Amino acid sequence: MNKNTEKKELLTCPECNNTFQHYAPFSYSPCPSCNTVFNKDGKDRRSNLRIAKVVPCIFYIEGAYDRISFSAKTVDISESGVGIRYAIFPLPQNSIVEIEMMNLATNTLAVVMWSNEISKIESASGLKFIQPIQLITPVIA
Repeated sequence: MNKNTEKKELLTCPECNNTFQHYAPFSYSPCPSCNTVFNKDGKDRRSNLRIAKVVPCIFYIEGAYDRISFSAKTVDISESGVGIRYAIFPLPQNSIVEIEMMNLATNTLAVVMWSNEISKIESASGLKFIQPIQLITPVIA
């Protein structure tokens, strides 16, 4: 579907109450008036800039008898957290996982802030890093 056939949705900024039309109401976007970042569900609670980046990763959870690893892909990432999608049951909220992001050469601990079952075979979670990571963004010349 292209923008000519997609439906626009009316959004109202939670900060300045400016109303405008938007094609993707669930994606975080800045308000054209005050630059508050929000989506249809409200303000972005992550204070750092989110980068939409797909990075293969492995996360580890402590099982009853052993450490269990699962594959995932990032949806977006910031210095303070990451959104991931994976093919198992939703992770329990407030659990601590270890996440290893391959292309970023990062291995860190994170707290599961939320989890949703997207379909019968896929789940998504928002993770907050216990210690913020350093994102290296490429310089465009």
